[in-house]
Amino acid sequence: MKLNADALIIGIDRYDRTDFPELPGCVNDAVAAAKWLLDIGVPPERIIAHVSPMDPHQFPGGLIVLPADAKAIRLSFTKLSEKGAGDKLFLFMSGHGKHVLGEGPLFLCQDFMVGNDPSYNLKIDEYIGWLRSWRYRDQFLFYDACQDATASVRQIGDVKGSGPTAVIGTYRPDPAVAFTACYACSAGERAWAGDGRGVLVRYALEELDPKLWAGLHNDDPEQDAIVYDWSTGTRIVDLNELFKNIISGKIMDVANTGDRFQTPFCQPLGRALVDGYSAVMALPPIATSTVNLDVDPPGAVRDVRSVSLRSQIIVAPFRMPSKGVPLKIPAILKLPLQDQINAACRLAPESVWRVVNIPLVQRLGSADAEVIFELRQPPPTLPRSNDGTDEINIVVDPRPGGGLMSTEIARQLAPDGKIGGAILPPNATFRKDANGLSITFSQNDSVSILNASRLAIDWLKTLRRADPGKGGHIVLSPVGQPRDVQPNVHFDFDKSTAALLGGFLENNECVTIDSYSDEMPKRTMSLRDTENHPVEWLEPGQYRITIDLPWGKWTERFRVGEKAVVVGLPQRIGLEPLRNRYRRHDLDGPALIKTDDFIDLETMPIAVRSKDTLAFWTVPATGVPVVAIATKGGLRVELYSETTLREWDELITVGRFSTRDSAGLLKALGGKIPDGTALDFVLFAIASAYAEFDRRNLPAVRMIMEMIDEQAVRFRDIGLLRLAVDVAEGRLVGSERQHAIMLEIVELFPKAPVFRWGVSLLTDLARRTELPLPRWVDGIDPSSSLTVLHVRQSARLDFPLNPLNFQAFGRPVRVLPAVGEVLAGPLYTDVVMQPDLDGRMEKRLAEWQKLQGMIETDKAAAYDPDILQEQKLLLEHLVEEDDTERETKPEKDESGEAEPA
Repeated sequence: MKLNADALIIGIDRYDRTDFPELPGCVNDAVAAAKWLLDIGVPPERIIAHVSPMDPHQFPGGLIVLPADAKAIRLSFTKLSEKGAGDKLFLFMSGHGKHVLGEGPLFLCQDFMVGNDPSYNLKIDEYIGWLRSWRYRDQFLFYDACQDATASVRQIGDVKGSGPTAVIGTYRPDPAVAFTACYACSAGERAWAGDGRGVLVRYALEELDPKLWAGLHNDDPEQDAIVYDWSTGTRIVDLNELFKNIISGKIMDVANTGDRFQTPFCQPLGRALVDGYSAVMALPPIATSTVNLDVDPPGAVRDVRSVSLRSQIIVAPFRMPSKGVPLKIPAILKLPLQDQINAACRLAPESVWRVVNIPLVQRLGSADAEVIFELRQPPPTLPRSNDGTDEINIVVDPRPGGGLMSTEIARQLAPDGKIGGAILPPNATFRKDANGLSITFSQNDSVSILNASRLAIDWLKTLRRADPGKGGHIVLSPVGQPRDVQPNVHFDFDKSTAALLGGFLENNECVTIDSYSDEMPKRTMSLRDTENHPVEWLEPGQYRITIDLPWGKWTERFRVGEKAVVVGLPQRIGLEPLRNRYRRHDLDGPALIKTDDFIDLETMPIAVRSKDTLAFWTVPATGVPVVAIATKGGLRVELYSETTLREWDELITVGRFSTRDSAGLLKALGGKIPDGTALDFVLFAIASAYAEFDRRNLPAVRMIMEMIDEQAVRFRDIGLLRLAVDVAEGRLVGSERQHAIMLEIVELFPKAPVFRWGVSLLTDLARRTELPLPRWVDGIDPSSSLTVLHVRQSARLDFPLNPLNFQAFGRPVRVLPAVGEVLAGPLYTDVVMQPDLDGRMEKRLAEWQKLQGMIETDKAAAYDPDILQEQKLLLEHLVEEDDTERETKPEKDESGEAEPA
């Protein structure tokens, strides 16, 4: 079957600038994408591939293969925008990419910086806005490129984003267009390739392989990503769900093996958000049965508020009314042949009718079937059931200890039926007995049932956390079940624990249990809750349990039937924070390095032993301890805090700008961070300001800066952020802007920002004013949120070091063991400075002090163009001298991994 679709593929292994590292696998990604597009029915003549090096013979016949320079790529975009139209548009980008704070991801074309022209790049956010105005109903972007700082591209120059040929304001995104973008990593991260392929394209195409879907089993996790059309029986694959539950996990697992945080994500826009799914691929039809859904007698239809069908084959239940499906009876539906369905309906609270054949269970063994809801008017007085089926029950284990639980329930409950300040929903009553407590309500009032269920779950967690005694457990019996139910699900940690999996976040509510067939709210709990009370009662059906931590996500589907089931939890999730490993005293874990010995210095040195040599690194001396460990890539360093704040690990440990409304969060914290120190709060606030600046929320950046007590702060990041905001708002222009940026650059020699985002920010500002930066900026490690610098010098202990950015002489330096090595105790070494025989160091220090004095003393004179030019020449000389102390040849990645994209 041919699709009415177009595709544009970009794969760049080799760049025109020879000082750009060549990438392995981007052209391979392009070839693989082209073959997949042909497999799903995209006509070959409607597939355009821009690759470097260009070899048309690598691709299947009939495709259009072109160079990957900016002019050729933009021409293809322009042609599609003018003449292209169809049901789907597919975009694949594999190559070098960067992330500019405040501008977002940039994809570098083959001829980027040729002739020092920085405009040969694609500003992705602006291109997405343009693409959404095109005449394609569903659009998909697979972006397999880095999003690390611009400072790490071998001093390539300004990387200011270049938008599409269409000017902003001349187009408007169409809300009827569904756009879904998949990114290999988040802002500030590198996308690591392996086995000659990019990880995003590799795993995305692996999961989208039509052969995989043709042989899918009912319990395979990919079933979650199938969206079923109940009126036609057609099935599509939801890319957003597939990416969240499977593809992203595979990418993170691969990155973790190289001790790297890589956080892929999927972003639906436009109609994809409204629909709730991203229809990337249609699946072959399955045999169906035509089901006629009706109510008897017809006059009772007006009292029906909702109907639902639960399938054994289709994961999500059918409900009417729902989004896009109004209540319409009779209705004709398509369900899988040989399926077994449960049918139910809900009536208006004031209705005099009662359903007499619910729940209705039926197997669809023929091509046609009927589901008839039979309604009858009951006698004037209907006897009330006393088995608990019209209640939500919290059931206490009747074994020894249950009495203690009942006592605790009585203690927790207020006389008016409140617990934890919660109030009963309307039309609900409360009572307690020997088995526990229950909420009784009208079964026909769906809103009341939903509210009561949420309240019951809150009560359940409150009572469990009270931990009143040994030997008892408490389970929740949802509406419609007897009050004496026993647990039927057990969550097994095996050799792991809540502390091992969650670390300082063991009490964070990161565990979610979703029901595919229940209208009740999700159950959320912490790892500690799950460990202390590993049993649940769940209504028979299909479920998904998810553990979502900042450094990794795990999810698994399971079925609950008549027999109790055991759900095994993972023994490890993602690349856990170093503070977690240090907390449990791993023998081969990280070392805690306190900054007390370096409190009067700006830089703290760390050495890593490798065979008979030492490699030296520096991190800012923040006053907060750090945890560090040697890795295959060199060194991994993180700030150490004992805070239980989830956002600390998201922002500080992983370095991901995912926290929304950081200013609001900081205001709510009131200047304190849970279980953390005052300095922890300051550092978290600074990192939050970078995140808000990246979102271009400049008022929030200023608000955060005002929250920090300037008397207690000595971090350069604050001044940098204020400068960046002033420049972005147009407060600093011309000579005044150049003077302010030059002052920050001069200060960069002795004192780097705490966070590497500050180096990137200053780099972008400097290059737009054509000011040079010290060569060491290129050595910043992009895998850490801290400014971690590899001092690429001789491994001898008596080597000369630049005193302007490595102040460690005469101090003991902590030595970390090599990967896989265990030391009996802490090891230290001394760094001894060689005599400054030729006076070069002294001369450079004098030049730096002279330049600093020129800039700081007479600001009015400094704005003079001639004086500015003199300062610039002196700065360039200082930078050139700094460069002579470093190797000029590009160095291989110490990890031995493929070069980053």
